[in-house]
Amino acid sequence: MTAARTFEATHHVDKKVAMIEEGLQQVDGNIRLTQELTYDVRADVDVIKEGTRRVDDNVKVTKRGTPIVSASL
Repeated sequence: MTAARTFEATHHVDKKVAMIEEGLQQVDGNIRLTQELTYDVRADVDVIKEGTRRVDDNVKVTKRGTPIVSASL
């Protein structure tokens, strides 16, 4: 009877361990997906920074090249 109970408990533990392993695999998959999305966001931010830098450069050039016009009518 003791052997049967031990087997039952062990089988129950094996099921729980299998469930935990499956859960960990899902977590690992989510982490990988998050890393991929983060990389994509980083690439987008780099593109935005470059575009912003160009706009800033254009504003500086425009400010320097703009003739001063009097406001009198």
